[in-house]
Amino acid sequence: MAKTLSAQDAQFNIEQRVITDKVASNIKLWNIPDPWFSSTLVSARKAWETAWAAYNSNPAERTQSMTFAKNATRKVYEPMLRQLCTLLIGNPNVTDADLETMGIVGRRQGKHYPPVPVPTDVPDFRIEQAPGHRLLVHFHAHEQERESSAAKPHGVHGAELIYSVLETPPTSYDNLTKSAFDTASPYTFTFDLPDTGKTLYVAVRWENSRGEKGPWSNIQSAIIP
Repeated sequence: MAKTLSAQDAQFNIEQRVITDKVASNIKLWNIPDPWFSSTLVSARKAWETAWAAYNSNPAERTQSMTFAKNATRKVYEPMLRQLCTLLIGNPNVTDADLETMGIVGRRQGKHYPPVPVPTDVPDFRIEQAPGHRLLVHFHAHEQERESSAAKPHGVHGAELIYSVLETPPTSYDNLTKSAFDTASPYTFTFDLPDTGKTLYVAVRWENSRGEKGPWSNIQSAIIP
């Protein structure tokens, strides 16, 4: 494991802040995948810190719901943080000294990691309707690119998605003006009731741990349930 984060919430809170603050100040230098870090992970951090602050605000008035919120937000946030630590260990732009300042262990001293390849294949993906005005984007490697049961090609950190809700089919990728990033399939789009019946258009491409991107897939569409 990249880093054995403390089981004690108070120490975990210190560790996560040190790591994410350091990454935020070096996100471009280290080619950290964005918006996965700035949106997904940072949102999970904010949720954890809000719940943690409420839990500690007045121990004498602590409620069961505060405890539940603290535990639930950590359960969401901690796997992301561990994934970030693993990403940092395998990133040649992050030095051993950088890892030491963040308290991250796991890199074998004196060993040289092979370069991560730039993605060259296009993800296979499908869009599935789900209850609650949701669309799920299931993505994986082409069968010929897969190793055993791996869903992503070697060296790939996750998938970048570009998308838009449009009245007419897009004529180019430039028409897909919004973006998202996910490290594990499926990616979930959640819409509001007024969006029902509209059409979502999506394209997907791979991104490696150095932030290098592969070619875009074809654009697919689905009706919002």
